[in-house]
Amino acid sequence: MASNRKKKEKKKDFVKPKLKVGKAAHNPANHTSTEFKAKRINITSSTKHLINHGDPTTEYLKKLSILRKVTANLNSRKEILAEFLDILKRDPFQETNKLPLDDLIKVIKALLFDQSKKIRHDARAILEELIRNHNNLIILNHDSIMLYVFSAMTHLKPTIRQDSILAINLIINGGEKLKNLTISNHWIRIWKNILVLMNWKKENKSYTDSNDFKDFNGMRFDQLSFISSLLKDGCFPREEYDGEGNSKKNREDTIQIHDLLNTYMIKPNMSMLYRNLKLFGNISVSSKNPKADELADTTLCEDVDDRVKSFYEGFYNSVSKGISDFTKVDDNKLVVISNKILNQLLEIEKLYKAISD
Repeated sequence: MASNRKKKEKKKDFVKPKLKVGKAAHNPANHTSTEFKAKRINITSSTKHLINHGDPTTEYLKKLSILRKVTANLNSRKEILAEFLDILKRDPFQETNKLPLDDLIKVIKALLFDQSKKIRHDARAILEELIRNHNNLIILNHDSIMLYVFSAMTHLKPTIRQDSILAINLIINGGEKLKNLTISNHWIRIWKNILVLMNWKKENKSYTDSNDFKDFNGMRFDQLSFISSLLKDGCFPREEYDGEGNSKKNREDTIQIHDLLNTYMIKPNMSMLYRNLKLFGNISVSSKNPKADELADTTLCEDVDDRVKSFYEGFYNSVSKGISDFTKVDDNKLVVISNKILNQLLEIEKLYKAISD
């Protein structure tokens, strides 16, 4: 009996149950399951359309990110720019489309020196629409836009340099506020980049005899026209210059005033009323005629006298020699505009001597 009981107890302790084929062993009592099931949401195409319709800005931002990438498909970038331009023309004040204009400006200003000519053209067209309908927004981003324009003016690719003059023309002709802001804050930097653009930085060099004298799609006339208008807006008071760009001489006032009135009256064309206090970074004029490289880019030239002094002392000789070379070319249009600029330079020389005296 005792032997049978021991056999049964031994069997209970060490028995190994036989499993049937194809069945797994049972889990122990303290087993913890680690399996889990993730819940999935299947969105149909119609549901996606409803969700995106509530936030169109997300789609616009995706397209702007494609525009930023230079390596993206060129045709896709062109189509996106054409779409944005069409939206701005159909809905100028963004009452229904809600285009993110701040993000658009960040992308557009970088496209001003894109490798593709079509991309640059469409970017300028969008910039023109923004200047026309959102002028205050352009004023807020004016300094950063000008940095990209200056980068385009000194770009290694000649065609990008030529197109840059169209972009800065848009900004200066975008209203009185933009014109005054550009000329006052960036007067010296504009002329420095013009010397680079026109290749007028090298001394004792004939511009027309060099390989740099190439007329890319007639851009030389546009560049000279821009120089003429820049001189007119920057160096001559508005009331002393007519609409054709010719100086008004010997104009007599019909109203009789006291002899000492002009001595004590604040001139209406003087924007720097407190210039003698030197509170606004007024430039210091030396008698040694500093070169263009010695003039600080950040110098404010809000006053006409300051602009005349800085231009004459830093850029007059280079511009005069470069314009004189253009009077020797065979193109009649270039000769006419060059002679006009030379006349403006003579007037500026007279203004400088009058200021210095």
